[in-house]
Amino acid sequence: SRPDLEWDPGRKRLLWYASFLSPVRELDRARGEGSGDGGRKDKRDTSLRRLLVSLRRPKSDMRSIESILDGAERLRPRLWDGVGAGTDQSDARWECYRLLRPAGEYWREALVLSLACSGRDASECAARYVELVLRVEDDLRLGPLLGGGDARGTATRPLLDGSRVRELLPNIDGGGFREVACAMEEWQVRNVWDEDGGEGGRRRDELEEELADYLVESF
Repeated sequence: SRPDLEWDPGRKRLLWYASFLSPVRELDRARGEGSGDGGRKDKRDTSLRRLLVSLRRPKSDMRSIESILDGAERLRPRLWDGVGAGTDQSDARWECYRLLRPAGEYWREALVLSLACSGRDASECAARYVELVLRVEDDLRLGPLLGGGDARGTATRPLLDGSRVRELLPNIDGGGFREVACAMEEWQVRNVWDEDGGEGGRRRDELEEELADYLVESF
């Protein structure tokens, strides 16, 4: 179905704040602030964060606004060149998911902000917004994975729990476990299309076995 351009008041408020603060983020980047090189303290000690604190925004609002700004910044170079346009649906799905993940559930707001900052005509931006939302939600069916996320982005619900992974890979240590978790996330984004199973109607138990085989072969 064709997406509309309306938001609930709460999300619209966050988008307004993000658009208002976008030039401040640009200034931080120009000064080399908030690039992440200095760790968590580096991200906190920015003009953007100081302004958010002075505006007395709740921490949840701060995280959401920064998610929108992060997502818009990441999207900007890719807006007009075919987001997730790979010929292979699995590759396109993973590419698009990685691109939108920083914004989490606020990926639509990040898309609007990125388009608004592109310098293109408003009608062209509106048409592109509809095109990209249909691509993400209808063609690639990524909406459920990106909805309900947070500032770190949304991960799929793991098909295999920690005890099952340790059973399959008894020699994996703490650092290696994170690598396994990332590999599981990518495999599921590529292969699990909804809560009921995978592309082509594969059942959950079949997918679990396929994922287990993949982990054993890979690690």
